[in-house]
Amino acid sequence: MYPHINLKPVLTVLFFILIVTGSAAALEPSGSCAAQMYSRLKETVTYPPSAVRDQLEGEVVVIFQVSDEGKLKVYNVYTTNPELSAYVRNRLSSLYCELPEAHNRYFKVKFNFRLI
Repeated sequence: MYPHINLKPVLTVLFFILIVTGSAAALEPSGSCAAQMYSRLKETVTYPPSAVRDQLEGEVVVIFQVSDEGKLKVYNVYTTNPELSAYVRNRLSSLYCELPEAHNRYFKVKFNFRLI
């Protein structure tokens, strides 16, 4: 015979988690800040001509924060190519983010440099 299990407390907790999660997601339109940030980065960090000339390829993953003033502070960089990493760091250090909703937020961006 199966033991009797009271599911009401479990369902109540799950319902509460669903409501809280849904409310948090509704605070910001889907991807608005992140989409604008990634679009700006895509325009700024292009394939460096010297890397094309030298046939350099690789990935650079960057974790950074946008400060109150809009400056990008790089915290971590993971890369398969140190030269491309230096290029990405240099490009990010010259950026200013004018999106107030991006200030004091962290971003993780992956740049793929592949020759076709």
